[in-house]
Amino acid sequence: METTFDEVLSTFLVTPRAHQEYDTWRKSPARIHKGVIEMVTDLKTRVLYEITPKDVRATCEKSEHALGTIRWNDIKEINIAKNWQPTYAFTHLLYYLMERDGELPTWQRFKYFFLKDPVGRQMLGEEGAALRDTIMARGITRTNASNSLLWRAGIAYYGLVREIYTVVSLRACGIDARAHPLADALFRVDSWIDREILSIRVRNKIYADGEHGRKLHVEELFTNSDPPFSYKAIELDPVMTYGQIKLPSDTDLSKYADEIRDRTRPEATTSE
Repeated sequence: METTFDEVLSTFLVTPRAHQEYDTWRKSPARIHKGVIEMVTDLKTRVLYEITPKDVRATCEKSEHALGTIRWNDIKEINIAKNWQPTYAFTHLLYYLMERDGELPTWQRFKYFFLKDPVGRQMLGEEGAALRDTIMARGITRTNASNSLLWRAGIAYYGLVREIYTVVSLRACGIDARAHPLADALFRVDSWIDREILSIRVRNKIYADGEHGRKLHVEELFTNSDPPFSYKAIELDPVMTYGQIKLPSDTDLSKYADEIRDRTRPEATTSE
């Protein structure tokens, strides 16, 4: 089981707005120079379809606190960090690492990748270091500049883990939920099931994770698509424990899986 770049295009490159977004993405000099287009084109989603909800929960339990001892009040005014959209999206990094290592990485493994691994540094770490220096040039301390970017990465990691848990849980219920970093970062599609686009959201988010919070809504990309898409949002309550990875409840996901089965069940036929 795998999902390819070409499958994502055949599914979602179906409206003028989607074509516009894709053309902008693939012609971006920065992405071309850094190898984003080539990497994402070659990336196949496979490991996602092999791991289980238990695997994701185990990763969450082994993960260090993604936000560490960072104080929000010390960094909340550093908008350049909050709004950071790196050339390699965080979803690109996480899926690349997951496919390379054969498992969902813990936060500390993910952080090591972009801070210390030569491949991860080329993809994200060097850009982050340059942005840290830009922030420091505005009078921010090195500690707060670095922490603001780690907060941005940590919040993005949490959001991606929620999406991954949703996909693997639905698949465990027999639902053919799919995902790919191109669909996520470019087309704003967290997951999809046939023609239904799934979004995973946290209600009343104080700090948007950036993968979706400041971009146009997915519905705007696919207005008047033929055949049309349908849309479903799974909304989570805000996390009340600092630094906790908030996963969708198994009850909510089972209920959603039942709704899908009800909608797609063949109509009963009667014999004369």
